[in-house]
Amino acid sequence: MMLTANVSTPSAEASALAPMLEIIDDVRAGLPRMRQRSSIYLPRYQNESADDYKRRVNLAPWRSEFVDALRTLTAKPFSKPVTLGPDAPEPIIRFTDDVDGRGNCLHVFARRFFESAIADGCALLLVDYPKAEGIRTVADEKAAGLKPFWALYPASSIISLRTARIGGRIEIIDARLCEVVNEPDGEWGEKSITQIRRLTPGAWQVWRESKPGEWQIIDAGETSNAAPQVGVNAVLLRTGEPLGDWSCRPPLLDLSYVQVELWKSLSNLAEVLEYSASPMLVARNVQLDSSTEIKIGPRFCLQCGEGGDWKYVQPEADNIREIREHAKDVIADMQRLSMQPALVRPGATATEVGLQAAKAHSALEAWALGLRDALQTALQRTIPFMLHDDRRAVGAWTPVVDVHHDFGSEIGRNEEARIIVDSAKIGLVSKQIARAELIRRGLLATSAAEETAAGAA
Repeated sequence: MMLTANVSTPSAEASALAPMLEIIDDVRAGLPRMRQRSSIYLPRYQNESADDYKRRVNLAPWRSEFVDALRTLTAKPFSKPVTLGPDAPEPIIRFTDDVDGRGNCLHVFARRFFESAIADGCALLLVDYPKAEGIRTVADEKAAGLKPFWALYPASSIISLRTARIGGRIEIIDARLCEVVNEPDGEWGEKSITQIRRLTPGAWQVWRESKPGEWQIIDAGETSNAAPQVGVNAVLLRTGEPLGDWSCRPPLLDLSYVQVELWKSLSNLAEVLEYSASPMLVARNVQLDSSTEIKIGPRFCLQCGEGGDWKYVQPEADNIREIREHAKDVIADMQRLSMQPALVRPGATATEVGLQAAKAHSALEAWALGLRDALQTALQRTIPFMLHDDRRAVGAWTPVVDVHHDFGSEIGRNEEARIIVDSAKIGLVSKQIARAELIRRGLLATSAAEETAAGAA
């Protein structure tokens, strides 16, 4: 029986993206989630008992290489604060001290936004405004103390996005986003409710499931102060290879696959080491009766008659070594895929390290520039929602956000510094250029540069 499509029906893009996001979400959730879904990621052996399988799953070690790689990549642009341009108006500065209404400043929110986009390939930033009932005048607006806020929606929350070209730009004209809200349940309890927010230019709706397969609108309204020339007040940040109008192949998808492979490899290693540490004792041509007590240990002696023999059965050392080396190879693959030049395999040449670093930071630089543009667009979309006096104070200001993205200056900078200094000594570059390059690489403070220039003069 075919079910009728409703507001919860995902678009073709969302359906295609869902399996990719599922494994990434599971890997990010860590060991407890992976154990819950072990039938998928660590399958049961044929004829393996339920107890033995459960024990094997619970003993399988977990190394969160994926999460470490994600955090390393995310942290790079935020080694320096995300700041506004020097001419930012006071209302904008106040807003960026708490952009989401939860006390998170622009820098903190931007980091969460960036991490979500790297993990899933894309993320959505929604510029929203509290429901304003009874607000009729500027005085009412001031008394209520309402202010715009930003909300983050990961790719897994996007049910559908439709886009169109408006004023020369591709804008979102219809969005369906999944939300989970917590509401009181009795005097002490709490329940989680899934709802869907639908956004169109100038309007919004909230849908909830009344009974299985049937959804109804429980709240709706107009978007106050919405800019007429744009679509939905949302900004999409993409880091992956585009799959459609909005969806992307997550850039770390292959890394998530190898993370699962690493879990299997470490499970095999743990299992073989356990067998090796607790070998089976085998008796050959030894007559034993039911009353015989066998004691094992350094102070006990096992006796047998003529032709008898005792020995241990355990995995061969070569097998253990092979399994351990395989686990190391998997980790090396993860380090390569995570684009972390500091974690390349042992024995790599300096040239290999430099090339891998340049490739990683080149991709990361593009993502950081995309984040900067997204934040600037979000600020532009925020201005129409500000209090009347604040909007007047902002005037015609054009948002400028500074996000650190010059990672190329950090690659081999000590060696480059020596080359720069030597080049200045023999006159290949001027002292001014040399100073500027040293400052760009963080090897010379501005004040020190000025003192050096003064001394040279």
